Parts: sequence; structure tokens; C-alpha cells
Amino acid sequence: SGTIGGAVTVNAAGTLAPGSGIATLTTGSAVSFSNGATLGFQYESNLLTADLLRMAGTLSLSGTVPLSVADLGPDVPVSPGTIFSMINYGGPLAGSGLFSYGGTSLADGDTFVVGSNTWQIAYSSTTAGVNVTSALPSGSFVNLISVPEPTTWALLGSSAVIAALLRRRGRGSLRRA
Repeated sequence: SGTIGGAVTVNAAGTLAPGSGIATLTTGSAVSFSNGATLGFQYESNLLTADLLRMAGTLSLSGTVPLSVADLGPDVPVSPGTIFSMINYGGPLAGSGLFSYGGTSLADGDTFVVGSNTWQIAYSSTTAGVNVTSALPSGSFVNLISVPEPTTWALLGSSAVIAALLRRRGRGSLRRA
């Protein structure tokens, strides 16, 4: 945690994390992640708190940048739609790189699972997460958005089909009477 006055470059095999535990790291300029550099990100699902990397300048991603994501609290499901901002950047998003998790590259909108939570990544969001107390003016965010697990959608879909069939069956028996 703290402030770095100038630009930051994270080289291959290097890791940048806002701090030990939940913290905010602010840089006065750009941050560049080289291919193979890692972003460490921690959150607490039970308290809805999370790390934040804030930078006044450009966020640059080259190649594949692994995410090291950890839930520091008890593993509890987060309400769908909950947003954690990993990065708040004041300049443009540059480079053709992507974050990855578990060896899988994450394009904008892709999902991955940490514990009992499924997260969707958004690289250029204008919405601040629950962990952001003061955003950069005109800044953008790299966000993680909690989405329901696919099994939740399957259960909801099955319930809707059963309800529709029961309604249909009920109407049919009324007509026969």
C-alpha cells in the first residue's frame, strides 16, 4: 500500500500487488505489465472489501498477465452483480495483452471461478466497484463482476419450465371440467 510517484513497469516473473492484506496502491503515472508479469489481487467476500491499484496514467498490458486472486475471508457467495474494481486508471488502456487466470486468457466479458464465486472481467468499465472510495476523474476501471454460477441459471431455467408446464396443465384441467 502507499504511493509511487512515477511510472511502474512489472517485468516477466514480477508481481505487483497493492499490499499485504486489503490495500490501495496509487501511482502518479502509467503502469505497464509485461508478458508473464502478475497482478496480485485480494478481496474479502464476507466484508465486500478488496485491493485497488490506482494510476493516473495509461494501463498497458503486453502478452498474458496472470492474475493471482485470493479471498482472504471465509469463502461465501457474493451477491450477483457485486463489483470489485481491481484497477482504476486515468489514461487509456494500451497494448493487446490480456489478464489470465489458471492458465486461461480472459477476454473482456469472460468468466472464471474463485472458491464459491464466479467472476466476469470488464477491462474498460466506467462503474466503480464497492471497494472504491475515491475514483480518478474521468477514469476507467478493470472490474470483476460477480455472476451466478451456471448451475444457478440451470436451476432457475428448470424451475421456470416446470412452472409453465404446471400452469398449462392446470388450464387444461379447467377446460375439461
